[in-house]
Amino acid sequence: MRAGRGAVACVGLVLALVLCGCGPSAAQIRTAHDARYQATPAELVDVAVATLRAEGYKIAVADPALGRVESLAQWHHPEGTMARNVRGRAEDGLIKFQLQIRVDDVTGPGAGVVIEAVAVRARGELQPQPITATDRSRPGWFAGRIDAVYLGIHRRLRARVVPPR
Repeated sequence: MRAGRGAVACVGLVLALVLCGCGPSAAQIRTAHDARYQATPAELVDVAVATLRAEGYKIAVADPALGRVESLAQWHHPEGTMARNVRGRAEDGLIKFQLQIRVDDVTGPGAGVVIEAVAVRARGELQPQPITATDRSRPGWFAGRIDAVYLGIHRRLRARVVPPR
């Protein structure tokens, strides 16, 4: 009987390892970042809006004419959880996080998207401090949120990918 329990434990362990490794690979993320699509800027804006909403963001700006989408800026704790009921001055360390998406229909065949995180960190009575792409204090969850939107857009437009040259 012990062999049966061991086999069940082994199967359970293998299943747990498989389930833990179900996230996107680095190659899938790179493909989504670099993808160009047979789509108009207005179509890409529509897909970006749908993807942001599916990821739980509210939309602040969606401008098909300019090829631009912005999520509503929201306050987060440094570890990435959303801060609730922030009114007036935010407590030290909170991060106001927003995603900005612009359509790139100039640099190659088809059109792509560029997604950037725009964020500031609350610092007491001082002006909020911007968090740039090269800032060493930039939280790791920024990249995960950006990657999730790239992947969502890519899933929606996979059939319209322009092959690389």
